[in-house]
Amino acid sequence: MQNVFLHYIREMDEIASDDYTLVYFNSKVTRANLPSTGWLIHMYRKLPYRYRKNVAHFSIVHPSFSTRFLVYTMYPFLSSKAWKKLHFSDHPDELFLDGLVARGVIEIPKEAEEEQKDTEEYLKATQKAFEQGLMR
Repeated sequence: MQNVFLHYIREMDEIASDDYTLVYFNSKVTRANLPSTGWLIHMYRKLPYRYRKNVAHFSIVHPSFSTRFLVYTMYPFLSSKAWKKLHFSDHPDELFLDGLVARGVIEIPKEAEEEQKDTEEYLKATQKAFEQGLMR
C-alpha cells in the first residue's frame, strides 16, 4: 500500500495544483484487502496540503455497508466543507450523470463492471420472483 501511495503522489502532483475529483472504486473489496482506518488516516495526514485542499469532489463507487458506516462515523471529525465534497455512487454511470467526471476521462475498473453486472442480475431475479408471487 505504501507503494500505491507514493505512486499516487507522483502522478497527482500536476493535477492537484487545481481542483480535481477523486474517485474510489470500492467494488469487490473484502475485509482481507481493505486497508485499516488507522492507515488511511495516517496516509491522509501525509498528503501535502494542496492535495487535500483542491479535492473538489470525492466519490465512492459501490460503497459497502461497512464503508458507509466508516464514513459516517467520521462525521464529527470532518468539516461541513468536506461533507459537501463526498458523493456515494451505487452505479459508475452516476459519476457522469451527476457531472462529477466527463466520459472518457477515467477507465472504469473491470471489478466495478463485474459488480454492477452482478447487482443488475440480482435485481432482475428479485423482480421476477416478486412478479411470480414467490416473494412478498
